[in-house]
Formats: sequence, structure tokens, C-alpha cells
Amino acid sequence: MEKIPRIYIEGSVYYVTSRGDNEEVIFKDSRDFRTYIELLRKYKEQFGCRVFSFVLLPNHVHLLIEPREGCTVSRIMHALNSNYTKYFNSRYGRKGHLLQERAKITILEKSGYLPGVSAYMHKNPCKLGFADDPGAYEFSSYRAFAGQGQGSLFDMQAERREMEALLSQAADAPLTYPEYMGFLSAPEMEALGKELVRKNILGSDDFVAKVRAEVESEKTSAAAGAHGENEVSLRRAKMLIPVFCVIAVSLLIVQVNLKNRLKNISRRKDMEYSERLMKDREFIKKDLQELYRADLVSYQAMQKRLDIEKQKVKELTEEREKAKGGKK
Repeated sequence: MEKIPRIYIEGSVYYVTSRGDNEEVIFKDSRDFRTYIELLRKYKEQFGCRVFSFVLLPNHVHLLIEPREGCTVSRIMHALNSNYTKYFNSRYGRKGHLLQERAKITILEKSGYLPGVSAYMHKNPCKLGFADDPGAYEFSSYRAFAGQGQGSLFDMQAERREMEALLSQAADAPLTYPEYMGFLSAPEMEALGKELVRKNILGSDDFVAKVRAEVESEKTSAAAGAHGENEVSLRRAKMLIPVFCVIAVSLLIVQVNLKNRLKNISRRKDMEYSERLMKDREFIKKDLQELYRADLVSYQAMQKRLDIEKQKVKELTEEREKAKGGKK
């Protein structure tokens, strides 16, 4: 299946199917449905696109969108689905993806396929058993085209008028949208559904050729852009080589200077430590010398006192001996 450009192509409209991740339910009640429709209205106005039809079902959506020139379908769908996911996750306390990352998109020739695909979409709720009649299903654009009130949260009058003009061109007599849907048989709808699944482009031979030419043009532009970017990148890289060389040399000089500074700091630290150690040694030496001198003086004084005491003892002993000799 070939890849189609998701850009504006004159006379075309995009059929978009976006499903819940792993077929997960994406609408749990009427508030969820209405929030998605309100977001669809918001981005319809913001991006200036046309929404020809929409059908919201519990686990997927069908949209018919005509983007304006300069705006891609991918951009519209990203804004729509990402903001609805934020709402849904916040409301139900969940995280992660809600919808499949890449929507299924088929580009249609408006004049030949718009009414038929729109009818296929509006019949879908009946086919799946959600309603007995398209007008009974609330969350689609059918009522807006059937003249049963606005049928959505936003104005679709311009789309309705264009749909009626296309129906008038296709039939011998003017047809209302409900009449047109009534003429379509189940086999016709089934065959159209299979085409939408199998093909990415539906239209006349001229239209298909036009779209494929756009594909080739887009590929060529992308390749040229990539080549141009590569050339620019290469030129920038060549211009930056001298800058990188200067930076490398500067870093090398800084590294050498840093090593020398560290060596000098280490030497200074060693010298300071040695000087401090020598000073400490001198201080201890002087302190010990002073203590030695003080102890020596104390020892000498004590020695003198001992000598005096010895002399006194000797004299007393001699006096006692003399006294004993005189008595005899």
C-alpha cells in the first residue's frame, strides 16, 4: 500500500479512521463524545479546515476532512487526538496512549466519492447495532445533513450545501441526503468499505495520477531538502574544523599549565611542610635544652645540700667521739 501525501490537494478530501490503542474504548459516556466533538469544532476553526462528516463510535472515529492549503491532516489529527487523550487520561486517572499513534487515512476525489463515503460512515452505527436508523444515533453529523437540526456542536451549513450540490450533479433530479442514503444498497456499502480498507487513493484515473505525481514531488523535495541539508552540514563542519583545532590546542595548553600549577603547588606545600617541621624541631630542641638546664641546676643545688648535710653529720660524729674520750 503506497504512502500518500497528507497535504492539501485541490479537489480532494481525506477519510480518516482513528482507533483506540488495542481496540480500547475511547468514549465511555456522552460527556466524552461531546468533548471530542467540541475539540473537533475548535481545531476546525483554528486550522480553517472543513469537516464534511464525522461518526464517533465507542472505540474509534470516522472523519471526512478537507484541509486548507498550508495545513496537513497529520497536524490536525495530532492536535485533536493528543488533546482528547489528555482530557480522557485526566478524567479516568490513566496514563499513556489512548489512540493508535498513526491514523488510517485515504485520500478521496471529492466529486466522485464524498457523498458515498459520508453515507458509508453514517450507516456504520446501524451496521454495528448502535442504532436502528442513522438519525437515531446522536454522535454523528447525519442530522446536520438530513435537515434534522444542527446535529453537532458546530456549524456545518457550508459542508451541507456542498454535499447537496454534489448530489444534484450526480442525479438526474435533486436528491436530499436521506433520499440518497436510501438508494444505496448494502452490497454497495460493503464494496466501498473494502475499497477504503485496501486503498489509500480513491478517484478517477486522472485524480490518482495527480496524487501520485504529488507523492513523487514530495519525495523529490524531501530528498533535495535532505541533500541540501547534508551539503550545508558538510560546509559548516569544514568551517568548524579550524575552530575545533584551536579549541583542542587551547585545551592542551590549559592541561599543561594546570599540571605545572599542580606541581608548583605540590612543591610549595612540601617546602612549607619542611619549614614547619624544622621550626617544630628547633622549638622542641630548645624546650628540651631549657628543661635539661633547669634540671641540672636543681641537681647541683640538691648535691650541694647533700654535701652540707654530710659535713654536719661528720662534725657531729667527731664531737661525740671527743666527748666519749674526755669522760674516760
